[in-house]
Amino acid sequence: MYLSGLAAILLIQAFARQALPQAAAVQGAPWWAYLGGTLSIVTTLIALMFAQKLGSGMFTGLSLTASVIVSILLDQMGWVGFKQHTASPLRLLGGALMVSGVWLISKF
Repeated sequence: MYLSGLAAILLIQAFARQALPQAAAVQGAPWWAYLGGTLSIVTTLIALMFAQKLGSGMFTGLSLTASVIVSILLDQMGWVGFKQHTASPLRLLGGALMVSGVWLISKF
C-alpha cells in the first residue's frame, strides 16, 4: 500500500521537474512537519481496525468531525503555523452540529 504511494510520488516528481529540497531546508523544517507520515500510518491502521466494525457512515462521520474539531482548536491556538483565528460562536456551533450529526448516525 505504501509502496504504491511512494511510486506515485516519484512519478509525480519526475513530471513536475521540481528540484528535491536541499538538506538545509529539510533540517530547518519545524518539528511537527515530520508528523504527517506517522499520522497517515496511524489513521490507516485505525481505519483498517474500526471501519467495518463501526460502519461506513459512523466511521466517516467520526473522522470528519474529529478533523473539524481539531481544525477549530488549531485555528484558535495558532498552532503548527496556522494564523490565529478565533473560535467564534458560529464556528463552535458548526463543530457541535457535527458532533450531533455523528450521534444521530450512531442512533439511527
